[in-house]
Amino acid sequence: MARPVPRLLRFAFWALLSVSVLQAASLVWGLVVFDFDAYLAETVHPFERDGRELQVTPELAVATFIIGFAWSLIVIGLRASFTLALRQGINWVRIVVTVLFGVLLLPPYDVSSIDQVAFNVIVMVLTVAGLALSWLPPSNAFFRDTKRDRIAHKAKQLN
Repeated sequence: MARPVPRLLRFAFWALLSVSVLQAASLVWGLVVFDFDAYLAETVHPFERDGRELQVTPELAVATFIIGFAWSLIVIGLRASFTLALRQGINWVRIVVTVLFGVLLLPPYDVSSIDQVAFNVIVMVLTVAGLALSWLPPSNAFFRDTKRDRIAHKAKQLN
C-alpha cells in the first residue's frame, strides 16, 4: 500500500508541474506569434571571424531555431516527467527535479518586456516554492519512509 503524499509535497508537486505547463504554453504561444521573416532578416548575414568571411545561411538560421525549439520541448518534457515521478517518493527523482528546476533560477533573464518580466517572476516564485516545499521535514520523512517501505517490500519478496 502506498503512503499518502504529505500536503507540502502535493503543493510542491503542483507548483513545479504548473511551471512546466506555463513554459509549454509560453513555448507554443511564442511559436504562434514568432515572426520568421524578422528572424531571418536579423540572423542571415555575413560576418568575419578570425579574418575569414563567413555567412549565416537561411537554412542554418532555420535549423538553429528548430534545434532550440526541440531542446526546449525536451527539457520541459523532462521536468514534467520527473515532477510526476516525484509523488512516488523516490529520492533521486527529487534531486533530479531540484537540478532541472534550479537551472531556471540562473541568469540570463529575458527582460525585453514587462510581460516577460512578470512571467519570469511567476516562474521563479513557483520554482522556489516547489523546490523549498519538497525539501522540508515532512517531505524528507515521506521520502525516507517510502524508501524504507520499498526496501522492506524487496526483502519480503526475496524471502
